[in-house]
Amino acid sequence: MSEDLDEAARRVGDGYRQALLRTGFYTSRAHSLLREDCVLHMYEIMDAARRIFVRLGWDAARIERASVLEVGCAWGLRLNQMPGFGLRPENMHGIDLLEEYIAEARKSNPGISYEVMSGTDLKFGDGAFDFSMAVMSLSAMIDGRLIDQVLAEMCRVSREFVLVCDNFDPNYRNLRNGKTVLKGVSTRHVEKLRSRDDVESLSEVSSFWSDRRWAWAVYKALNGIGLKSIAYALAIRTLSPHSHRVFLVRLKRGNGGASR
Repeated sequence: MSEDLDEAARRVGDGYRQALLRTGFYTSRAHSLLREDCVLHMYEIMDAARRIFVRLGWDAARIERASVLEVGCAWGLRLNQMPGFGLRPENMHGIDLLEEYIAEARKSNPGISYEVMSGTDLKFGDGAFDFSMAVMSLSAMIDGRLIDQVLAEMCRVSREFVLVCDNFDPNYRNLRNGKTVLKGVSTRHVEKLRSRDDVESLSEVSSFWSDRRWAWAVYKALNGIGLKSIAYALAIRTLSPHSHRVFLVRLKRGNGGASR
């Protein structure tokens, strides 16, 4: 399937609006920290970010002055959690193609810069940010060429590293009215980055989550018999194959953590 990023944004936006009509929830509420599964998902993402900071040896002072760009930030749910690590809102920037997402993101945290922009043509200079991240946004791009373009742009505008977190299950499909809204990302798109002149190393930081219905049935059953404290760790983290993976792309232009 061939489509440009505007078409991808419309496809995803239409899919979530259809869900809104069925459920009565606004998109951001249906995928908010009011839901237990979203809390667990967010915990895994934030834990992966913590592991990266530890691996890089970034102390509190380094984290505080770090600048970050999120590509496909939606309504800002992830960026809004980052100050918990010590990042300053004025050093954080999120972009998305859906204007309604950006409008809500700006309401949720006016201190963070949110902008409507294409990830395939970032309006920032080379090395403009200490790091960039794409979390659950590449799976919205059905055309693999878009994924390659976005990852290349993220490498270009980042100094230290790129964080990629998504569903890498090749069998994953999210359908709305018979149309694919989201699909599992092929790891080859990330692996291609090894050949870039500005990439120093590529490593997998963690894996988590499950798309297996039986795993969530086990999770629900364990909760039902009073084993809530171990339900997620046993059913999802231990028994089920993981669908989501987190990759760290370290860049050569990183200067050991000094602020630009």
